[in-house]
Amino acid sequence: FPTRRSSDLTYNQFCPNAKILDIGCGDGTIWLNNQNKISNNISITLADISLKMLEECQNNTQHLPQIKTIEEADCYYLPYLDKSFDVVIANHVFMYFDDLPKALQEINRILKDDGILYCSTIAKDMMKERDVMLKDFDSKISFDQEILYQRFGYENGKTKLEKYFQDIKLYDRKEVYEITDLDLYYQFILSGKGLSLNLEPLYKKKKQLYEYMQKYLNKNNLFYLTTHAGMFVAGKRKNEDNW
Repeated sequence: FPTRRSSDLTYNQFCPNAKILDIGCGDGTIWLNNQNKISNNISITLADISLKMLEECQNNTQHLPQIKTIEEADCYYLPYLDKSFDVVIANHVFMYFDDLPKALQEINRILKDDGILYCSTIAKDMMKERDVMLKDFDSKISFDQEILYQRFGYENGKTKLEKYFQDIKLYDRKEVYEITDLDLYYQFILSGKGLSLNLEPLYKKKKQLYEYMQKYLNKNNLFYLTTHAGMFVAGKRKNEDNW
């Protein structure tokens, strides 16, 4: 977990006594999975707009003393004072915002002058093979990846951040999986329920999808699946008067 910005944007760990805000924290999995790496002398606030997610988050992270607050918060109107946090984290969150500039302006407001933003997102080719397969199965079924990507993606994210942040760095992660377990891949696709209204037709045709995937596997011997994401790391821009 890196933190404070230096002249060459080298990051090592959260600075002592750092105040961290995780926006769209979900069920707190990122902190649960990294609990052995979290310094004892930092203070973490977890925020989400979903009360259900916050309840799960509370259950998952209640044993972590570094997490001081878990609360409901709207990213367009964050309930925090100016320059309150050293670090803001938004893990695969910005792609769901209809008014991203408003959210970025709020995050800039609550960051200290030497604060850091970490935000991750998908690339244009994220799970492209899955989407092509589903389109061939039924053109009405979609994860709406293109819409999410256009809002805030790996290739366009820097441009969207530049008005509010500076010294922007992008870190890349790309892997291509070869999948031979039909049942596991099938369940993975079905687990997307709720991510898009255009997925709803899928759950009325689950049996047909399984049969389609079985035929596909018999013909091709495996499924390919590309996962491609990136993390932007940025410092606060201080030209608020020009917004």
